[in-house]
Amino acid sequence: MFPGKPHEFLIPCLAVLALLPAGCAGGPGSQLPPPPRALGSQYQKFFPSQGRVRAGESRQAPVRAPRGVVTLPCVLALALMGNPRLQAFSWEVRAAEARRIQAGLLPNPEVSLEIEEFGGSGERAAFHGAQTTLTLSQLIQLGGKRSKREKVAALQRDLAGWDYEGERLNVYAETARAFYDLLGAQERLAVAEESLRVAENMAALSARRVRAGKASPLEETKAALQLALGRVALEGARRDLDLARKRLSAAWGEAEPGFETAEGDFRSLLPELPSLETLREGMEANPDLARWKGEMDLRKAALELAEAGRWPDLTLGGGVQRYEGSDDQAFVLQLSLPLMVFDRNQGRIMEAESQLSKAVAERKAALLRAEAALASAYRSLEAAHASALRFEREIIPSAEKAFLAARTGYEGGKFDYLQVLDAQRTLLRVRMEYTGVLSSYHRALVEIERLTAAPITQRRKSK
Repeated sequence: MFPGKPHEFLIPCLAVLALLPAGCAGGPGSQLPPPPRALGSQYQKFFPSQGRVRAGESRQAPVRAPRGVVTLPCVLALALMGNPRLQAFSWEVRAAEARRIQAGLLPNPEVSLEIEEFGGSGERAAFHGAQTTLTLSQLIQLGGKRSKREKVAALQRDLAGWDYEGERLNVYAETARAFYDLLGAQERLAVAEESLRVAENMAALSARRVRAGKASPLEETKAALQLALGRVALEGARRDLDLARKRLSAAWGEAEPGFETAEGDFRSLLPELPSLETLREGMEANPDLARWKGEMDLRKAALELAEAGRWPDLTLGGGVQRYEGSDDQAFVLQLSLPLMVFDRNQGRIMEAESQLSKAVAERKAALLRAEAALASAYRSLEAAHASALRFEREIIPSAEKAFLAARTGYEGGKFDYLQVLDAQRTLLRVRMEYTGVLSSYHRALVEIERLTAAPITQRRKSK
């Protein structure tokens, strides 16, 4: 059935293989992921190391949950290393790189064995007259399909890197917002505690005045009601603080926060704001926009790959044939080429052309959305900045002065309790609104930094 010397088969087969294209995936390379933007670049971020990884393996040491007091740099460093969503994006970059490697591989050769004219009668009984053919064939892709396919996969990997960088900035911004929200919740709790202390003092003072016959029992009832409302407000502030702590700890994957409190300069304001035009110039660093160059290149490469589909693929094979009856041998050469009569890849070419046109519109829409978001955040920042300065310089001092005067006058019998109550409510409302203004200011500041991918103070200095 087979020739007595195996090398008589192998030598012709190897000769055929020598004529086939050889090689393995090389392809274009680039840094994975792309260089980080300025915002948060000083912090180490999670990214899996090179090399094969077992299914389900993360190669990451658990993030140590903070205890005691946390600061903004502390929580940012924790989030960029421990955020589960960012980790998922990093593995997608690795997966995209693996797809690029796979796209550059040659199709596997095929070996086939064919036995004819056996098991019959007469000279064809058993294997006496059998004809045995051993062939080795290889698909040869024409039109540069392999290089174009690998180029598409490489650009997809690069886009995955841009998406990772965008998600890194998202995690940075979300963590910073959660941190400032926690500072705001702590401020509101402090205001509620101070308001409760004031209400307790007013209730004690009203009780003394009623016992001394200087006020009606109605004042004591109103003071007790205000005290009860202060306790309700304090409980609400504590619940809000607990939720804010959990939202912050979730940034690095901790369900229950282990830290006690956050420490930061919640009331710090920029001495002056950069212009909107200056901030617009920095938007080109935004990975959500920077990625569109790669997206356009990808759509063009996909069109080139679809156009390469017009070329048929050649299947080339060769081997040896043995005739058992005469013990003769002969070489076999196979060549097959599909006729591109019906399917010339028309549909995929049209799809790629449409996707390229779609990318042009999507790029413009993304730019318009980013500019609108920047303008909106800047208006919010301007309004909050101006309001915060007015609260600091005018509103809070006036409210405190009015409440102190009303309380002093009440103690001296010049004002009734309703006037003191009105002044107290005004002061409480002013402090709560001031805290809300500061929260809006920091949220707008973080949003602008996310859109420009750089600290706003750095952007302002670069004017």
